[in-house]
Amino acid sequence: MKQTKLISMLMFVMLSSVTLEARDIYVYKDLNIKPIGSSQNVQKIAFNSNGMSVTTESGTVTTFPIADFDYFTCFQRSTTGIKKLQNNLIGITLDGTNLNIKCMMTINKVTIFNASGTEITTFAPQTKSTSHSLSSLPTGVYLVKVVTDNHIFSQKIIK
Repeated sequence: MKQTKLISMLMFVMLSSVTLEARDIYVYKDLNIKPIGSSQNVQKIAFNSNGMSVTTESGTVTTFPIADFDYFTCFQRSTTGIKKLQNNLIGITLDGTNLNIKCMMTINKVTIFNASGTEITTFAPQTKSTSHSLSSLPTGVYLVKVVTDNHIFSQKIIK
């Protein structure tokens, strides 16, 4: 029954001409906790009549035949996409004790979190450029989250 579901899913994906990107992928047989195969630094996952082909960033291609696995899990590239967008759309810098943010879009909200994930402060500049003093914060690692109409950017800063 599981094999039939997997084949049906793969056939649907093949007909849809879908390719995926992921950071890592793990392939499982039956209900085993330990994967029977995996690939890291995945650039592309494609489905074809042979099964699932995984291409890594180094160009290595691994094919997992349909009959050899029952399901797979993959971990998406979240931060990579954000970094690529950040290089073009936003600049987040720390100049001494001042946090400086310049963005090509209007900044709706900025939230600063400490290393344990506790929200320290939030402000809504509604401009494309803002500066905020962090002089009252102790030395440490912080996460800055910037929200615009269409994007959410985050960056680690060290004060």
